[in-house]
Amino acid sequence: MRALVVDDDTVSRLVLAHILRKAGWDVAQADDVAAAVAAAPGADVVFCDYRLPSGTGLDVLAGVRGACADVPFVLVTGVVEHAAVGDDPPQGVTALLSKPVSTATVTRVLAGLGPAA
Repeated sequence: MRALVVDDDTVSRLVLAHILRKAGWDVAQADDVAAAVAAAPGADVVFCDYRLPSGTGLDVLAGVRGACADVPFVLVTGVVEHAAVGDDPPQGVTALLSKPVSTATVTRVLAGLGPAA
């Protein structure tokens, strides 16, 4: 299983990648929209920060949907107003997480992805 972690903050990206590796996932990483879209094919799940220097996580979502329409997409944000959508994430977003993410939260999201995860 392969996860893609997209975040321009190196520490946040490495922490999430570490959590996923400990859960048995192979992890690819990207730090901007273009790199994320290029790395998306073959991913079984995408964890993407909302705010990136070259756009937003929703820009990544649009690009990813062009390459792999059914991949689960988890939007991660440290911006309170984006997290306020709570249980009703934007269309195409599988889950919405607030930073900092925890191992328990990531494990819960992965478990909710079903048998492919």
